[in-house]
Amino acid sequence: MLTGLLRLGLAALAFLLFIVIAVAAALLWFDPSAHLPRANAWLSEAVGAPVEIEGEFTLALLPRPAISADRVSVGDVDPLDGAVLHGLRADVHLLSLLSGEPVLRRVWIEHLTADTAVGHVQGSDIELLEAGLNTEARLRMNLSLDHTSGNTATGTFAARLRPDPDANSLQVQIDDLSLHVGNGSETREGWPLTLQGLVGLNQPDREVTLQDVQLQAAEIAVVMTGALRAEADGYSALGRLAIESDNFRAGLQRLFGFELDAEDDTALRRVSLESGFRLEAGEFAFRDADLRVDEASAEASIRYTGGEDPLLQFDAAIIDLEADRYTPEEVDPAIIRFLVHGLLDLASAMRLDGSLDFNALTSLGLVLDRLQLGVTSDRSTLRFEPARADLYGGSIHGNLRADLGSEPEQARMDLSIVDVDLAELQNVLFDLVALDARVDADLRARFIAREPADFLDSLDLEVDLLLREGEILGFSLKDMVEDAVPRALGGQDRDAFADGAGTRFTNLTGDLTLRDRQLRNDEAQARSDHFRADGQGELSLPGGELDYRIDLTLVEAFDTPSETLLGWLEGRSVPLRLHGPLNDLSLDVEWGDDVEDLEDEPSAGAH
Repeated sequence: MLTGLLRLGLAALAFLLFIVIAVAAALLWFDPSAHLPRANAWLSEAVGAPVEIEGEFTLALLPRPAISADRVSVGDVDPLDGAVLHGLRADVHLLSLLSGEPVLRRVWIEHLTADTAVGHVQGSDIELLEAGLNTEARLRMNLSLDHTSGNTATGTFAARLRPDPDANSLQVQIDDLSLHVGNGSETREGWPLTLQGLVGLNQPDREVTLQDVQLQAAEIAVVMTGALRAEADGYSALGRLAIESDNFRAGLQRLFGFELDAEDDTALRRVSLESGFRLEAGEFAFRDADLRVDEASAEASIRYTGGEDPLLQFDAAIIDLEADRYTPEEVDPAIIRFLVHGLLDLASAMRLDGSLDFNALTSLGLVLDRLQLGVTSDRSTLRFEPARADLYGGSIHGNLRADLGSEPEQARMDLSIVDVDLAELQNVLFDLVALDARVDADLRARFIAREPADFLDSLDLEVDLLLREGEILGFSLKDMVEDAVPRALGGQDRDAFADGAGTRFTNLTGDLTLRDRQLRNDEAQARSDHFRADGQGELSLPGGELDYRIDLTLVEAFDTPSETLLGWLEGRSVPLRLHGPLNDLSLDVEWGDDVEDLEDEPSAGAH
C-alpha cells in the first residue's frame, strides 16, 4: 500500500510539472486568439498526448508577461490516464524572455486532477516559483492520493526542483511531504507519513536516484540511498537501506493491521536494519545485512536468482534470540501448519542453498547454546544437513530429509544424542522429570512432513538408548521392596512413589520403537550397586497408559530392618509390573510361594 501511494504521487508529480511549464511556455509564445489550435498541436506533440486549452484564457504583457487559463486537459500518457488543470495563472520574468530562456516567476493552479492505473491524484493551491530550464524552482501544494485498494493519503508537499536540460534530467529536493494515510477501514485508524530527501529523475538513462531519502511511516523510519534504472530486460538497482523503530510492533499494527499474538507484550519493539541491496538481470540480493530486534542481533546475506530454475542462497548468523517471546503462550497448530506448508512450498518452487547459525537460542522452551543448520533443496528433496545443536551440556547432530515428490511428503530424520542432561530435556518437553541422567542415543524416524496433525499417527521411530550415572525420580526400589515384604518378616510401611523418592543406577541401556501411537521397549537393562533389572513393555500415546514388566535381581542387601530377609532374597529374580496412567501408576510384585511360606516363620531381620 505504502509503496503504491508513493509511486503514484511521484510519477504524477514529475509529469504534471512538465505539463505546467509546457502550457505556460506555449501561451507566452503563441497569440491565444489567433493560434490556439497551433498551440494545442505544439503542446500535444511535446507532451506525447492530446492537450487542449479550454474555457476562458488571457495573455497580458504589462506589468510583466502573464497568462491565465480556466482549464487545461491532457489525454492518456504513461503513467497518467488523463489529467485536468483548473485555474492556471502564470507570469514570467521579462528579462528571461529577452535572453531566450523564459523563467516563470510564479505559477498558480487552483486545482488539478489526474488518474492512473492504480489510483487518483488531486492537488490544490499549487504554487510554483522561479520555474525555468536552468533555475531552481520551489513548489508547494496540497495533495490527495486515492489508491485503488481503498487507501487514501492527504496532506501537504514542498520541494525544490532543479532541471538539467542538457542531461534531460530533474532533481527533486523534497523538503517536506506530510500526509495522513487512511487504511480504507473503519476499524483501523490512519497514520502519519513524512518524506524528505533528494530524488533524481534522468529520462535518457531511465533512472531514478535517491540520496538520503527519509521516510517516516507511523512508528517506522526508513532511509534509502541508491539508484533504480529501467533496462531492456527489466530493472536494475543498487543502494543501501536502513530501517529504525523504537516501537516496531505498534507500527506494524497501524500500517498493516498486523497484531502480534506473543507471549511477551514488550517483544518486537526495538528494530533496526542496515543493508546493501542489488537488483540486476533477474537477481536480487541483500548484502551484509545487520539486523537487531530487541536484544537479538543477526548478520545475513541473501541472494535470489530468478528464471526457469530459481535459486535462493542465504547465510545468517543470529545471536541471543528468545524465539518464545514472539510466539503465543500456547502453541497454535495453525501457525505450525502455516510455517511447515510455507517451507515445503518454497523448497518445491526453487532451489535452496544456505546456512543458519544460532548462538544462544531459546525456542519452545528449549535453551540451545548453539544451533547450526545447513539447508538445501533441489526442488525434489529438502535437506537439513548438517544439523547440530549444543544444549544441556551435550549435543545433538544428524540430518533431516523431506521427499518433496511423494504425496504426502515423507520425511526421514537420523540423529545422534551425545551426553545430554536428560532431566533438563524432560522438564522442557514434558513438564516432568522421571529420569535424571546423562543420555546418549541414536534415533531414526520417518513421518509425514506436511500435516503436523498427522505427525504422531505417521511417526515410525527407533531409538538405541544409553543412560549413565542416573536416578529414577519419584520411585524408590528400596521402599518398594520393604513395603512388599510381609510385616511378620520385617516389612515396613513405605510409599515407593513418595515425593523425593528415587532409585540410583550406574547405567541403563535399551531400545525403543514407536509405531501406531504405541511406544514399545522390547529390551532394557539397568545396573546399580544394589540391583540389576531387565525390562520390556509399552506406553500408549497420547493418553499415557503404561504396561511395563521388570525382572529385578537384588545383588546387594539394603541397609534396612529387613536386612536378613533381603539377604536371603539376594540373587533372586523378582517379577514386577508397573501399569496404569503415568500420573497414577500401580505396582504389582510377585515374590513367589517360598517367600509367602516364610510368613509363618520368625524373621531374623525383624525388629
